[in-house]
Amino acid sequence: MAGMFGAVPCVWMVAFTGHAPGSRWRWWRLFTSPGFRHVMAFRAGAAGTVVLVNPRSDFTEVGSGVIDVTHFAIGLQQRLGARVLVAPVLPRPAERVLPVVGNCVQAVKDVLGLRAPFVWTPRQLHRRLVQLGAVEIATREQQQEDDNGR
Repeated sequence: MAGMFGAVPCVWMVAFTGHAPGSRWRWWRLFTSPGFRHVMAFRAGAAGTVVLVNPRSDFTEVGSGVIDVTHFAIGLQQRLGARVLVAPVLPRPAERVLPVVGNCVQAVKDVLGLRAPFVWTPRQLHRRLVQLGAVEIATREQQQEDDNGR
């Protein structure tokens, strides 16, 4: 069955950060890795806009703004030190089999259509997406470090 917006898949980008912007310290940070404490998803919208899904512990921020998706990704990298992946387009799965834990990882998995019941942390999600073919967007600094290291 096609979704409300049709059956056309869209490409999502996933940003992993060392902290949730504007969030206070939470106990579950003990189970996360440095640089992988929070995850959010965004994609290009219509006419040069960005659609953002930023799941937080107390609410989920869903919004859009007039900015090129590439500039938005670069801004996340520069301001938050985010690692940004271009997620593979996944086929929409059937029904959920297991109950889920409500956190930012589960929300992003739902947005992507990823059914990985034992992926609970941002680092595990990063690893799983890379296994599925996600590609990391490198900043200019990362590209220069790679060029100098070769």
